[in-house]
Amino acid sequence: IEKRKSMDCVGIVANVRKVPKSRLKQMGFEYGQEPGDMNRSKMVFKDFFKTIADKADADIESLIYYKASFHNYCILVPKRTDLEKHGLSGKVYHFAAGRDKAADDAKSDEKAKLKEYCRKVLVAAGVPVDETAENGGFVDAPNDVMAFDFAECWNTKKSVVFNYPPCGYDVEVDGPWMGRNLIPFLALAGDALLEPFWPLGLGLKRGWQAIMDTCYAIDNLFNRSCHAKRLGKPGEVLGWEEHYEAHKEQVATNFELCNRLKICPELGKGEYDEKGPVITQLKKKIRDAEKPMLLVEVDPWTRYDTLAKEQGDSWKMLMRDDEWIHPQVQKCLNMQEYYQEVCKSGKNGEIEYEGKPLISINGKVVAGFGKAGTLDKGPAVTKAIASAAPPAAVPKGLPVNGMGMGVGMGIDPASLAKQAQAMEKEMRPDVPKPVAPPTIPKAQHAPAAVPAGMSAIKQAELAMIRSQIQSLEASLEAYRKAEQELLNSA
Repeated sequence: IEKRKSMDCVGIVANVRKVPKSRLKQMGFEYGQEPGDMNRSKMVFKDFFKTIADKADADIESLIYYKASFHNYCILVPKRTDLEKHGLSGKVYHFAAGRDKAADDAKSDEKAKLKEYCRKVLVAAGVPVDETAENGGFVDAPNDVMAFDFAECWNTKKSVVFNYPPCGYDVEVDGPWMGRNLIPFLALAGDALLEPFWPLGLGLKRGWQAIMDTCYAIDNLFNRSCHAKRLGKPGEVLGWEEHYEAHKEQVATNFELCNRLKICPELGKGEYDEKGPVITQLKKKIRDAEKPMLLVEVDPWTRYDTLAKEQGDSWKMLMRDDEWIHPQVQKCLNMQEYYQEVCKSGKNGEIEYEGKPLISINGKVVAGFGKAGTLDKGPAVTKAIASAAPPAAVPKGLPVNGMGMGVGMGIDPASLAKQAQAMEKEMRPDVPKPVAPPTIPKAQHAPAAVPAGMSAIKQAELAMIRSQIQSLEASLEAYRKAEQELLNSA
């Protein structure tokens, strides 16, 4: 890990509690509303910072105010001499030390003065800070106020480390490993890799590149064909040691390009070049094509300008082939084909999406099915319901809960138990012949013809009821058979 420090930059982070609407009205904020987000510098908003200097006697270079979900986030950039003028020592820390809880009276006194300094500046800037709230209107320590030197950056010299044996190495077959110490894949990304310098706003840019570099390193860790072409050898012939060394070299190159932020111009602008291969080919395929969104890819040759120039204008050679289509262009063509299939243009050129009709939920037909909020539009859905398979019958034999069937059919379980006890008393143990169960006439149900004028909704409900009847009849037959088997075994 190395430390870099190019200038003297003091930063103060203050996290302020949310103020209720009623309290905001009492504090003079019209309609009880918080002010909008602010990102202001002294060079542009001179009158704004003059007001802060007059009301709070503070010399501030820039101020950022952002309304978060549960608290308000503020950043102040004062001059070190201004901190000393307000009784502060001017001493700042790295971020971790800046947010530590006070360990002694000197630190506690320093933080109390810093909190008061922030309160005066924020109030002068029009940021609501309720002194009557807990911790003087700030969030709980140690995240209330923090002063640190944000020009002090800690960076690592390596982004990825690993050392593996050849793929498929088996100790039982090949013997103990005698090579270099084996190291599992370990990578750093984001601020853990390169601590950002706030004024340049490079933290998120480098963070994304580092994440993609890590994905690239993992994806090609055991892919020998990845570097085979560059090394001039077939992937099957390339040895694992050569592949690992080439992979480590490429990972180190990616990290250096990420550090210096040598990204492609398209990625820097956030859109495809009008004269690039994607837009050029897309305009040939689709008239008045909409420019697609530029998405960051894992492949470093699409992200870093130095690597992209290594390939030169190879894409121009590919475009001479009428059958070759850029992957991004192919994606746009597939999307257009899908939209034409499922959408239709409205009166004013808008797109009206036609979703699939809702038929059933968990096998149960929904009343008023069809598109959401509308009734059924035709016999297509009814046909689909009629062709649906009926519910499975109850398996042979009694279920775990023997009375479950009786309850479901409206039969009193207590009466069934009394009937079973009476039958048991009548049975004589010296007579081995089986006792026939009381005969229960089977319900005869002849389905009636569907009236011609019945609506589609009624037909669907009728189909569901008949399906339930068939299921109950099959279940009742299974229970009769199980009952007979029990009586015969007795």
